[in-house]
Amino acid sequence: MERINVTADSPKEDTEIAVEFSTLNVWMDMSNMYIGNMIREGLIESYVQFLEDLFEDCGWPRESANIPVKFEDPVYGTRNPSFIHAASPAVIVVFMFYLPLMFTVGVLLYEKTAGILERCMAAGVTSLEIVSAHSVIQFVVLCLQGLLMMLVMYIIFDSPFVGNFFWTSNLLIMQGLSGMCFGFLISVVSDTMNAASFMGIGSFFPLCSMSGMLWPQEGMHSILKSISWALPTSLPTEAMRALTARGHSIDHPSVYKGFLSSFFWVFAFCALTRLAIKAKNGLRAR
Repeated sequence: MERINVTADSPKEDTEIAVEFSTLNVWMDMSNMYIGNMIREGLIESYVQFLEDLFEDCGWPRESANIPVKFEDPVYGTRNPSFIHAASPAVIVVFMFYLPLMFTVGVLLYEKTAGILERCMAAGVTSLEIVSAHSVIQFVVLCLQGLLMMLVMYIIFDSPFVGNFFWTSNLLIMQGLSGMCFGFLISVVSDTMNAASFMGIGSFFPLCSMSGMLWPQEGMHSILKSISWALPTSLPTEAMRALTARGHSIDHPSVYKGFLSSFFWVFAFCALTRLAIKAKNGLRAR
C-alpha cells in the first residue's frame, strides 16, 4: 500500500494535485476470488464508514460521503452471507447420497463374498426379496441419518432454514434412496470390496466438485455445465437451497425439478440393478 497526504483548506478548494494524489492504492492478491472479493468489500465499506464519520465530525452532510445507491435488505438471506450457509445444502445432499451408498455396499457385498446370499438363494429366497429386506432396514437407517444431519446442520451449526420441514425431509429421504439404489448396483456389479470401494470413492469426487458444493455451477466451464445438471445431486442441491434459504414450496420449478431428478435416478439405478442381476444370474459372487 502507498499513501500520500495532500491537504486543502476545504473540499471546494481542492486542487488537481490534491485530487490526483489523495488516493490509497491497494494491490490485492485475487488468487482466491471468494476471499479477495470479501476483503475488497470490507475495505470499501470501512472506507465509506470512515468518510461518513469524518463528514459528520466536520459538520457536513453525512450522506455526501456515500455513493448515490442505497442497498436495501436482500430478498433472500442476509447482508453478510457466509460460505458455510451457501455450501450447507450441497453438503447435506451429497452426504445423504454417499453415506447410504457406502453402507449398502459394505453390508451387501460382505454377505455376497461370505456366501450368505448364495445360501439364502439356495434356500429359495429370491433376489427381489433380498433387496427388499435390505431396503427396509436401510430405509430406517437413512431416516435417522437424515434427521441427525438436519439437527447438526440447522440447529447446532445454525444454517439458515426458512422452508418447509416436510418437503425438505422428503427430499433428503429421496436422496438417501437414490444413494442406496446406487449402492445395490455397485454391489451387484462388483465382486470384491476393493472394486466396490474404488467405484464408490470415484463417484464421490465428481459429486462434490460438480454439484455446486465446492464451486457454483454458474461459474463452471460450459462443457462441465452442460453435464453437471444431470448428476444425481445437482438438481436436488438447487432444490435444497430453494427450500431452506428461500422458503420456496413444491410448486416452484427449482424444487420439483430436484424431486423429479431423485425419482428418475432411483428408477434408473433400480432398472440397471435388475439388468445386472439378470446378466450375472443372481447375486452370487464369482
